[in-house]
Amino acid sequence: MTSTPFLALLLLLPTLGVRAEEATGEPTPATAIASLTNPKKLATLKGERASNSRLQKCLYWVEVDQRAEGGMKFYPLIMRSLELNGEKNTPYGNAILGSLFENYRLANKMGLFTSEGMNELRQGKSATITKGEYAGQEATADNYIPRSVCPELDNQIFNLRLLPSKLNSSKGDKVGKEQVDFAEELNKVGLLSAEGLEAVKKAYEKEIEQKSAPPVAIEAQEQEAVKNDSPPAVTLSLALPVDMGVGQTKGQSATTGQWTYIVGDAFATIAASTETGAVTIPSELGGLRVLRVGYSNSPIFGFNNTSVTSVTIPNSVNGIGQRAFFGCKSLTCVNIPNSVTRIKRYAFYGCAKLTNINIPNRCYVEEGVFYGCKSLPKEVLNQIKAKQ
Repeated sequence: MTSTPFLALLLLLPTLGVRAEEATGEPTPATAIASLTNPKKLATLKGERASNSRLQKCLYWVEVDQRAEGGMKFYPLIMRSLELNGEKNTPYGNAILGSLFENYRLANKMGLFTSEGMNELRQGKSATITKGEYAGQEATADNYIPRSVCPELDNQIFNLRLLPSKLNSSKGDKVGKEQVDFAEELNKVGLLSAEGLEAVKKAYEKEIEQKSAPPVAIEAQEQEAVKNDSPPAVTLSLALPVDMGVGQTKGQSATTGQWTYIVGDAFATIAASTETGAVTIPSELGGLRVLRVGYSNSPIFGFNNTSVTSVTIPNSVNGIGQRAFFGCKSLTCVNIPNSVTRIKRYAFYGCAKLTNINIPNRCYVEEGVFYGCKSLPKEVLNQIKAKQ
């Protein structure tokens, strides 16, 4: 029996990198998101907050895919979308991936995907929150870094975050440490100019100066650090410099060899490294015990690292920070000691080749830690789920 030309075309499509359902001309979740996040199209938008509706529509299409039989699921879906618009594995594409993941998580948490909510999102409108203390309010999208502070990020989907309308209207143009960290990440990968970064930093400094609260006592900082399982926050005018007795000051960064760390109360937090290959994290730096790995939501080895293949963490460490090993694309093996009691969100996000990792029995694993780790064995994934 001779194949029809159409059937022959369908058989040929996979070799061309085209999914059959995408060839029909009808929108699919992947093609829709590819169009909505296409940077060339976003560049033509006019008016303030013109991209907000695009984020709402993206969330609609993500949920459509999750509900569909044979859907691609989140990570493959977004990667396919970025492949279609030419932004797969680019800094822009990675920023879109992170933004959609966070906003989809928030949308689920707020209960936006009701039948009514889906209809609103499909039209690019704000859906109504059905879960939590803000139930009944609209979940509105707005710039994470305020437009008035950094106009160049207006209409960038990766700069949008969902918030209950009441919180959105009350936040104003405030800039916190989280926004500064985000701006620094964008600047590192070329998505924000030096002038834009400087504007964000100045806005943060102004915010700090306007606060009239007295400096926080060292004891209170230590108690807060224990409660949150994180080192005391490093601020500007509110931070209290403390001589650690080894020529180092609490809150400052220091470098030993290929390791950069943040000085704490008789401990160090690994912030960055230029190590490659099979990496063994030191248990001591500058005379201080290494207590935590990962600082300020930034990947230790940088974004999209391809040179680190394995990591051994010493038993001096009790916590792995948010995004600590984010996007280590060649990482295959991680040895985590029993001393680690908490792994924070997105710590191993996008480590696609990771196949071997041990999770201590008393370790709490936050959500999204291993998202995109598509090579992890099923038994390891089941172990992780039991600890969340």
